[in-house]
Amino acid sequence: MMKARISKCDTYDKDRVEELMMLALDDAEYDFSGKVVLIKANLVSAMSPDKAATTHPVVVGAVAKALFKKGAKRVIIGDSPGNMYTKGVLAQNYKITGMQDAAEDSGAELNWDFGEQEVDIPEGISAKKLHIIDAFINADAVVNCCKLKTHALTGFSGATKNYYGLIPGLIKAQLHATNPDMTRFSNLLVDIQEYAKSKTVLHVIDGIVGMDGEGPTAGNPKQIGVLISSKCPYSADIVAIETTLGKPEEIPYLNRALERGLIDSYKVDKIGSDINEVIVKDFRRVPLKDNLFALKNIPAFLSKQIEKGLVRYPIIPKKLCKGCGKCATHCPVQAIKVENKVAVIDYDACIKCFCCQELCPFHIVKIKKPLLYRLVNMLK
Repeated sequence: MMKARISKCDTYDKDRVEELMMLALDDAEYDFSGKVVLIKANLVSAMSPDKAATTHPVVVGAVAKALFKKGAKRVIIGDSPGNMYTKGVLAQNYKITGMQDAAEDSGAELNWDFGEQEVDIPEGISAKKLHIIDAFINADAVVNCCKLKTHALTGFSGATKNYYGLIPGLIKAQLHATNPDMTRFSNLLVDIQEYAKSKTVLHVIDGIVGMDGEGPTAGNPKQIGVLISSKCPYSADIVAIETTLGKPEEIPYLNRALERGLIDSYKVDKIGSDINEVIVKDFRRVPLKDNLFALKNIPAFLSKQIEKGLVRYPIIPKKLCKGCGKCATHCPVQAIKVENKVAVIDYDACIKCFCCQELCPFHIVKIKKPLLYRLVNMLK
């Protein structure tokens, strides 16, 4: 059976978090002596730690300090955020997210290598080749250090989803365009994870303060009080979901992992704290079941209208839009244009990937839930 450690932790106390990260690394049963280790954080956007969109710097710093105590030669903190993968973007990101302070405090380095390589994914279903950042490829070992939060597209963002950050910069948008439906995108996340597993030693989920509501960047900080760690990304995610959303079987990428035989079930052997001590019952989720009916044998015009009523979609309030154009730049299918200093969405072209919501620097993009969608979800 898969195993994961639950560590009850209510605050970002440096000494306490470092103590717990030492226990987590003990579980990894890996010799870090003389190794170059990448801490792959979640640095999706240049947001301060109190917003709970990125991995907290105290957790990243604690992992770095623990790695040095374990004998690591070098520890590098890095990620490819949702924006462009350039020095200017990363410098701002490192400073605002607190990673610069975490590196200085722990003795770790920040990644300034912006190279990438195309790698083969022999067992891939959605991708047979992928571009991966050199920071990952050049490391001897990797600790995946992510954030517990909701996600408008995948429902949940934890260990598995965090490795989408191994894809450099705007190539992420291209992959959204070529994998527009939930099944293909979920398999893509699993493909990336399967490529990365040979080098990944441990997955750590920062759930001391997570994010609920309209994650991964526009939700609300939520006190959970837990750190979760495992050698398996799926088991870490399953336990994190059980503490917040409740049912791991509702998350599509976990279903794909099950179908592919990468996990046997959703059962995880839990060590450490009692899960009942960290379950949050009022965690606000992101509904996922957009395609509730197979609309076959229905006239095309009627099918299209029903689908419109069942599917969530992004909206950009005109009065709040700053016209910065970030959403247009990052839209995978160029469905957004800035007209008269306001971003406008072409809904016929929109694939509902919610990249605009995730990457809006002002967090004004909202998710519209049509009346039919809300009525159906009330009946579930």
